[in-house]
Amino acid sequence: MDWMQISVVINSSAHDAVSELFQRMGCAGAWTLVDTITAYLPVLPESEGKLELIKKEISRFTEYGLPCMQLISVTTVKEEEWAESWKEYFNPQRIGKNLVICPSWREFEAQPSDVVIQMDPGMAFGTGQHPTTQLCAVWLEELVIPGTTVVDVGTGSGILAIWAAKLGAELVWAGDVDAVAGEVAEENVRLNGVSDKVSVHVASGLSDAPDCDLLVANIIADVILPMLPEFASRVKPGGRILLSGIVDFRADEIVEAMKQAGFTDIVVRADGDWRAFTGLRGE
Repeated sequence: MDWMQISVVINSSAHDAVSELFQRMGCAGAWTLVDTITAYLPVLPESEGKLELIKKEISRFTEYGLPCMQLISVTTVKEEEWAESWKEYFNPQRIGKNLVICPSWREFEAQPSDVVIQMDPGMAFGTGQHPTTQLCAVWLEELVIPGTTVVDVGTGSGILAIWAAKLGAELVWAGDVDAVAGEVAEENVRLNGVSDKVSVHVASGLSDAPDCDLLVANIIADVILPMLPEFASRVKPGGRILLSGIVDFRADEIVEAMKQAGFTDIVVRADGDWRAFTGLRGE
């Protein structure tokens, strides 16, 4: 499969907004070099339409008070070129107190207290470098109680599911609508030795998911909002939900929807323009 390489010149204040746009359009990761952000979109019948949407959204960023940006290049690359080119930008990443996300092809000298997750994101979205993933990973240290059940919706490369297992979760159900992401997550689960705790599923909903003590959804607001009632139905009374992938101007909308779905004690954390939320499921 060929890939469409899309590069945009950005101001630093617009980094998060462009990253969110790329993720929403189904791009396979994104990275920044100096003042340019680059992402890859698989060349499929619907790709031209997605590219036009990206251009349109970028042109409207000034309406949200963001600086004007320029789409500087769109080129097509072969899969084997893509598979190697992005790897140079993926280095070991320390998150929170003890977690280190390390590319499977790089050497890393761990400290005694480090918990290292080896990761090969392949064509799935998820290297652990995005603020939304980091917000979730740090919060999981507080929310995962050993022996409990966790559901990870939109697992991507499987980082959060693997981390939950390493924190002591007894059972982790990891789901994603993308079959490619499912394959990548399953391989990363095996690579990190948690196949006995983490099961990976290609699913658009939660019909096969177990009732859980903690449900994690690091996606985007437009996906999370309509699914909140279904999320709530899977969280046990007294359990918690953890949401991320939300840009700041959608925060009030998310909080109100969480309340309507029956969640209380809602707490919000921020990293730049990104927000994460946790709430308690009522008894």
